[in-house]
Amino acid sequence: MNYRVINSGIMMTILFNETAPTLFDYKPERLVVTGYRCAMAGYEHGDAECWDTLWQHYVADGGLDFARDVMGSLQYWVRSLRQEAGNRTYYPNSCRMVCRDECLVLALLSAKQYEDHDVAQFVLQQLVPENDSDAQTVLDESFGDFATTLERCGQKLMAVPFQVIQSIVLECRHCPRKLLQ
Repeated sequence: MNYRVINSGIMMTILFNETAPTLFDYKPERLVVTGYRCAMAGYEHGDAECWDTLWQHYVADGGLDFARDVMGSLQYWVRSLRQEAGNRTYYPNSCRMVCRDECLVLALLSAKQYEDHDVAQFVLQQLVPENDSDAQTVLDESFGDFATTLERCGQKLMAVPFQVIQSIVLECRHCPRKLLQ
């Protein structure tokens, strides 16, 4: 078997062979990362094309009803994240890797779906200062809303163990500055 090591921040460093699935082979994770990237770029650049790209991806991956159901919740989630945690980093939509911030938002959404309060609290503390309880409350609510919407639409994320999140935080201190779409 031909194995290779991928160290891209995808939840942790993994060994896999050429045919093993990647994070983007899992529909719920792909939908979240695509939504995060396109929405962040749309807000940052004020470019409606980013939102159109997102809409097209969501319709193609989940259908028209899914896209309609999820877009409002996603917009609230990303808007709250930008407002309470500042500009976060992200890779271009076409990139098949995820950065630290993308891992953190995936982990927090997963924690909300699985009611893993330890992971949720730890990730919230990575996104906003511990002493800013108002910001943490707003983020907790918006992440919970988006996680519930995804689950209601049949998109349950993979559970992310606490130790994996700790390793991402400890080993991936700096996320590269966001790259243009």
